[in-house]
Amino acid sequence: MPTRDITRFLLSLTLFISLLATLALGQSLAQEPSPAPPKGTEPTPAAPAADPSTRTAPVAIDPALLPKIEPQLLKQMLTSPDQSAPFIVYLVVQADPEAAAASVQSGAGPQKKPTALEKRQAVVTALQQTARNTQAGVLQVLNNATGPSIAATAVKPLWIVNAVAARGSLETILELAARPDVKIVRLDKTIKMKRTTPTDILMPQPGGEPLTPLAATPEWGVAKIRANLVHDALGITGSGVTVANIDTGVDWLHPALQANYRGYTGPGKLPVHSGNWYDATGGGATYPVDTDGHGTHTMGTMAGIDGIGVAPGAQWIAIRAFDSSGGALNSWLHEAFQWVLAPNGNPALAP
Repeated sequence: MPTRDITRFLLSLTLFISLLATLALGQSLAQEPSPAPPKGTEPTPAAPAADPSTRTAPVAIDPALLPKIEPQLLKQMLTSPDQSAPFIVYLVVQADPEAAAASVQSGAGPQKKPTALEKRQAVVTALQQTARNTQAGVLQVLNNATGPSIAATAVKPLWIVNAVAARGSLETILELAARPDVKIVRLDKTIKMKRTTPTDILMPQPGGEPLTPLAATPEWGVAKIRANLVHDALGITGSGVTVANIDTGVDWLHPALQANYRGYTGPGKLPVHSGNWYDATGGGATYPVDTDGHGTHTMGTMAGIDGIGVAPGAQWIAIRAFDSSGGALNSWLHEAFQWVLAPNGNPALAP
């Protein structure tokens, strides 16, 4: 065999043997267990896959609903999607009080003008009837909302503005906004009154002289607007008129106010608070109280005796819509005005 051919044969044989050795070594390494890593360097186990059932999926919001949800309410709900919020649902259909009053025919005949009470009764009837005819769908949504994430509470129908106040979740708000009979859903905001310090004109003085309806020297405010001249020269003191305030309440036992409270029936007699007092804050007060002092002050300005009030001959009733912190929800104010228009549902008791 030529030398060149022998060289080629030996080279090929060497490569073949090297290939076999490499394959054998790889198979041997594959069969041996991997050495344990040094202590303290073990790889971190992979985190288990998240359970899809435990994820809180973001609430999908139809852009078409955005004009029907007050931005402040939507922002609050998106910031805390798992929390509830107070809101008021205003319906599209609203009564026309002016038309209701104008349509009244006097009970005394076509030649007589309707009385103020007849007009008031017509307005209240129209407002209440509109609410009864249109609120059923919204109330059904609120009353049927179940579960911890969509429960609706504190549901309160309001006929004076044809609305429903409640506390609920974002899902409930979206369901309400999607209804064609709903005009807008607004946050039931808390309104804070401007704080003032009541003057001492309504602070009872121990051992003081008995108060009289008309004082010889009226308070400066009464004199400033010359109301005392109307009292003295014209004899107009507000007698026969009932006034009301919506405030922090009234201390009905105050000596400058007790005698003019419409629920006062005389010394030693039981007062009648029903129809003369209402607590819209949910505090449950069954008689006129004032833990702040502001409402007592304003009522004194209106109807306090002994030269304190502008109309010392008027009777008064009161509604508490601001709590002891000076805050009032919009729904409380709606409810307060609703009660004033028909105390205990009776327009004849309105101021």
